[in-house]
Amino acid sequence: MGQAQDFTAGGGGGVKEVSYPAWGGLWPSPPHNLTADASPPHPDGVPSSSPKQMMTGPTRTAPAYPTVAELRQLFDASPDVLCVLDPGYRFTAVSAACRALWGYAPEDLLGRHLFDGFHPADAAAARRAVDSLQGGAPGTSFEARQRCADGSFAPVLWSVHRDASGTLYAAGRPAGDGNAFRSLVLLQQEALLHRQQEIEEELRRSNERFRLAARSDAIYDWDLSSHKLHWGEGLYAIFGYQEAELQMEQWIAALHPAESAALLAGLDASLHNPAAGNWEAEYQLRRPDGSWSFVHERGHILRDPAGKATRMVGRIEDISERKRRETELRKLSLITEQTEDAIVVTNAQKETTWVNAAFTRLTGYSLEDMLGRRPAAVLEGPAPDPALLERVDAYYRAN
Repeated sequence: MGQAQDFTAGGGGGVKEVSYPAWGGLWPSPPHNLTADASPPHPDGVPSSSPKQMMTGPTRTAPAYPTVAELRQLFDASPDVLCVLDPGYRFTAVSAACRALWGYAPEDLLGRHLFDGFHPADAAAARRAVDSLQGGAPGTSFEARQRCADGSFAPVLWSVHRDASGTLYAAGRPAGDGNAFRSLVLLQQEALLHRQQEIEEELRRSNERFRLAARSDAIYDWDLSSHKLHWGEGLYAIFGYQEAELQMEQWIAALHPAESAALLAGLDASLHNPAAGNWEAEYQLRRPDGSWSFVHERGHILRDPAGKATRMVGRIEDISERKRRETELRKLSLITEQTEDAIVVTNAQKETTWVNAAFTRLTGYSLEDMLGRRPAAVLEGPAPDPALLERVDAYYRAN
């Protein structure tokens, strides 16, 4: 084990010699309170002075700290395999029990990966259990079959803990018939790990859906206390603005002059109404190039317990194309209403969906009369209405 080092503390008849071997072998570095260049803690919890000062001070009996040899005896006397692993899951210290339980000398395992000796069917679940410690869990337990030196596998119940530096401290003991309760706990842990993975996958998909939505609409989060607007990716993709270019002051300036006063008044009324949970509006927004977009905005208002609005989270959708189609439809409707020609609109099944006023004047059939009917069945039936034919003939003679 190396050359022994001595540390003498105390004075008079209270002197106690603490001796331990120089560090080496197959287990971790000594505790900080057993190093040769530092005094043991004062029995009353007060930091000790230097060894020289202690020897000239009042006589006290030093605490009976176990020696390194005693700690080593405890380490190797354990019926369980005690071991220390680095953050990469490789053995840096192994107790002597591995020889009796698995047939390996401790030095045979140094530097080897923890999971290398596990049965292939157990390694993945064991890895998930140990990896869970990186998320902040204080410890974990699992059962895995350990390969022995003779090639057989021994069931082992593991308990693993991790410190702040990433070092792992593990204990493995034989898992026999008396471990039914432990096996149940392990099954529950495995189920919890599986559910955790499902939740993480659901969260990943939800985030992906949000990212896709954020690209198609301008998603925002408005902090009403600071008036800071946080925008999603869609702001630039849809409207051409960077986040810093469309804060509240710039947004107000980008509103159409004919709409801004009424729009801002409606927004202010909703924010100051404790019962209002949403605000919705359609308006025109000027783009950086000076062109105008019709937009639809819907925001959800978040409030404090007193009902004061603190945030508004929402989306702005570009509806310019929809507005363009609506405008064209209105123009077409005006034209068809004003023309003297009878117009009938049908669907793919040749059923009437719309007629203009000229059709009603010519035939006497209103839109309600014609909806869902085939024009040919009305106008070209087996026995056409003579009065209808007379009206049609008179209409075309006059025009």
